[in-house]
Amino acid sequence: MTKLLLLIVLVSLGVGLILFYLYRQSLKRQMQQQKVDSTKDLYRNKRRKSLKQRTYKFLQKSYVHALRFPLIKNYVLSVRKRLSVIHAYDELTIRKESMRITFIALGGMSFVVLVLCLIGRDITFTFFVLLGAVVINGTLIENFVNKVSDNLLHQQTELIEDTRHTYNQHQMVDEAIESASEVSKYEIAHHARKIHDAITSPKAEEKLEEYYEVAPNRFLKLFAGISYLVKEYGDRKIPGKGSMYLNTLNRLKGEILEEILFRRKLRYYLNSLTIIAIVPIFFLKPIENWANNSFPIMGEFYGSKSGFIAKIIIFLVVLLSYIILKKIQDNDDNIREGKISEHKWLKALYKKKIVKFIVDRFTPNKTSREYFKNETLLKNTNTSLTVEWFYLKRIIIFGITVLVSTSLFIYMHSFSASKVLNSTTSVFKQNGIIGQLNEEEKMKVKLTTEFDKRVIDQFKGVKTNQEEVISSVVRQELGEDASVEQVNLWTSRIINKINTINNEYFKWWELLISMLFGVVAYHIPLWLLAFQRRMREMQMKIEVNQMHTIIGMLTEIERVSVDTLLVWMERFSTIFRVPLKTCNLNFQSGPKEALDELTIQAPFPPFVRTVERLQNALDRVSIQEAFGDLDTDRTYFEEEKKQENEKIINKKANWGRTIGFAPMMAVIFIYLVFPFIYVSVTSMSTVFDQLSNSI
Repeated sequence: MTKLLLLIVLVSLGVGLILFYLYRQSLKRQMQQQKVDSTKDLYRNKRRKSLKQRTYKFLQKSYVHALRFPLIKNYVLSVRKRLSVIHAYDELTIRKESMRITFIALGGMSFVVLVLCLIGRDITFTFFVLLGAVVINGTLIENFVNKVSDNLLHQQTELIEDTRHTYNQHQMVDEAIESASEVSKYEIAHHARKIHDAITSPKAEEKLEEYYEVAPNRFLKLFAGISYLVKEYGDRKIPGKGSMYLNTLNRLKGEILEEILFRRKLRYYLNSLTIIAIVPIFFLKPIENWANNSFPIMGEFYGSKSGFIAKIIIFLVVLLSYIILKKIQDNDDNIREGKISEHKWLKALYKKKIVKFIVDRFTPNKTSREYFKNETLLKNTNTSLTVEWFYLKRIIIFGITVLVSTSLFIYMHSFSASKVLNSTTSVFKQNGIIGQLNEEEKMKVKLTTEFDKRVIDQFKGVKTNQEEVISSVVRQELGEDASVEQVNLWTSRIINKINTINNEYFKWWELLISMLFGVVAYHIPLWLLAFQRRMREMQMKIEVNQMHTIIGMLTEIERVSVDTLLVWMERFSTIFRVPLKTCNLNFQSGPKEALDELTIQAPFPPFVRTVERLQNALDRVSIQEAFGDLDTDRTYFEEEKKQENEKIINKKANWGRTIGFAPMMAVIFIYLVFPFIYVSVTSMSTVFDQLSNSI
């Protein structure tokens, strides 16, 4: 029994040793495999990191080289300017982003242009392709910029959450922002560090003013300002709500989320409408080629003045649709006041005595109602143009339009004469050919057209006995066996071509039409400003509600005053920024008079009621009492703002769809349906003429 037990123990021990050995070998192999995998992962990461480094170095070098070429330099700097307006990148990062966008936009645009130009080498089609490429390029850049702006808003909500968390622990604003910047994403962390440096600086107010100038949106301005006020004057507990600072951050986060939702919905309805408005022009040449191959007689329309005018109409429809869509899609948060430096050329041109004399003849008197109306329109649209510069710009547009229209009429006559000389349409119309041509008919028509061209070049200057001379040449070409009817038919065709060519010259009434186009173009800048003001008026109610939100936050600070509220209203405002700025400049010289002037310059009723509360807070009641009902009505204002947002989205979506699809409808009806009707009427007329001749 003892021996058996000992045997069992020895066998168990042996099996255990064997299993332990196998487990150890398996573990060893697994560790070796993990080491190999780790080496491979390290190699992949190194390759990935090396690729990123090479790409980074390539973009940095490309930026330096791009600035050496004038045209590319202007393009890169324009992209950089767009990015710097909405973002506070460091120098190396903004260079990298600028070149990345440049390569994607220019590369894609160049490829598309090359392919489309190879498909159709017509000058008009090439011009349309280049126009479409410019628009698509602008749309790509706009999408990149909007994406960066939206990402920044999302990151702001995360920054506020991190700031709240740290502030709850330490109750120190500067430390909370500094701690939040360390865990935030790069873009918003850069702004957070700037805000921290500003509010902790010995010259905090000056640094904040500098930051307000470069802040990409009004929410960061508010975050910086509220943080400074709390750091400077301290936080306080609001009964039933807790910390005033944390309560303000909650409301600020809510405003940001509403803005994100508003942009997302608006972009959902308006996204790609600009591309849809441009794409139809790329189908002009394919439509023309298909029509010419299927119905050769349609070449008479596309090669005539009517076809050229149809292309010009389509071009104007596309151009106007694009401009109006850009106005609809403009994000007011990124609209800044125009700078005088942007109009240096207008300023320098207006200083010329002869130019000033001409402009002053068109500009209304400064005391007139028309002058005040134009000045108000320019202010309401945040345009830095003076009335005189605005009229100078309109006069220049008038002159350019008249010059371009006149040139187009001259080119149209030359184009039409060339088409008549080289067109084969009149030949197969005269021979009763309506459908497609076989090879024998094509050769016959080609030889006949070349004969017509030789005769026209030889005898179009002959004034006396022209018909007899041409008739004799035709008889020689057809032979002595040709009938008199056939000779007369050929002769009349050539005579008609000569008369058509001789009639192609610039006429006096075409100059009047050019002047009429110039007058229309002269008023277009005024109409566009009126449309832009209409777009901004749709958001006036929303902006007033947002001001109420800001005022509600600020009134919880004990030391706030009326002039402080006005300064904050200006910083947060877009539509009312100009009248608020004027009010702030005049406030120290007379608060009551400045507020009275504000109600005159911005007579929007809800805004006027807000200003009247500020007037009451000057000498009658405290600010907290003047705006005491804002907190009570906050739920109502929030619901009202949501409804206003929905109305704006629906209106812009309806207008956007109508205008965005207008070019497509223009191409279908003007360049496809109308030519079919034209062909049908012409062909029917030809058939009736042949039937009457046969009878």
